[in-house]
Amino acid sequence: MVAQTALEALVVAGGAAVAGVVLGLAGCLALATLPPPGMFPAPIISPVVVGITVSALLAVAAAASILPALRVRQMDVATALRGG
Repeated sequence: MVAQTALEALVVAGGAAVAGVVLGLAGCLALATLPPPGMFPAPIISPVVVGITVSALLAVAAAASILPALRVRQMDVATALRGG
């Protein structure tokens, strides 16, 4: 159960990371085309920074999903379903 919860969180966080990188890059490129030319410099995308950011996001997502799952694993299922 813990592994399933962690995997689901990492899939969602991974999708969010990819979407964030794509939207951020698109926004930077859109700003670079606004008049007057040169007002916003062309974006410089560092693969190292993107990798570190995505890794940090996935690490936080893993911790945020595993810790509650470990606590739930110690509960009695019947008690949890009754709301106690």
